[in-house]
Amino acid sequence: KIPGHSSFNSSTLQNRLYLKENELVITYVDKITHSAVNDFVLTRLKVVALMQEKRFTEAENLAISLVQKTKTESDYILLSDIYASQKKFNEAIVYLESGYSQENSEKILDKMALLLYVNLERKKDAIAYLETHTMVHGCSINICKRLISLYGNEKNIDGLLSTYLKYYKINSNPAVAAQIIQLYGYKQQYPQLIIFLEETGSDDKILLDLYVNAKNYKKAFPLAKNIYDDTGETHYLGNSIIYEYESQKNHS
Repeated sequence: KIPGHSSFNSSTLQNRLYLKENELVITYVDKITHSAVNDFVLTRLKVVALMQEKRFTEAENLAISLVQKTKTESDYILLSDIYASQKKFNEAIVYLESGYSQENSEKILDKMALLLYVNLERKKDAIAYLETHTMVHGCSINICKRLISLYGNEKNIDGLLSTYLKYYKINSNPAVAAQIIQLYGYKQQYPQLIIFLEETGSDDKILLDLYVNAKNYKKAFPLAKNIYDDTGETHYLGNSIIYEYESQKNHS
């Protein structure tokens, strides 16, 4: 039974979709809209119902009409989902590229990158799209995470380090700093690591070890004293005295 128009609301139809009562949703939407694309909320519900019924051609045609009118992020993604459901990944990319060009949507970009990387195995293209976006619009948390995921999968250490450094600027938590420290260490880029640690103060104990290894006692002794003041660990106080002596001896 189709609910009366007076009892209609979109959440009611949404619930019908969850229950896979797709034909009821399609019939009801057609009754209200007379099959015209003039109520975008109802049209989207009909598209999803058609997809669930595997009536892909109808869903595709309706979704194209919808996206031509709304040009919204969610409708471009909805259309791409119809194509992806049929493994028409190249067609999905065409519409996602069109949608991305409208407003540089990160959600569309992420969808596009995943399809390129996973389904079309155009891995370099997926990463290039993401990197170009970060150069023009900056690296948001979501885009940085996606790049980290792809670079990690590729075991691309340079890409990982570059992205983690961008990520740290917007999410400077210890876990991100630890990844940067590990990557610099793996690459044995100790001067760059020292600069990072000096600028961020993210791990003074590692910085102290680097100073000592480089025999930079002039910087080592005040840092060791600061670590003692912060932690109360007495061996840092003893070491600071040794480092101060070494710094003076080297300049005597």
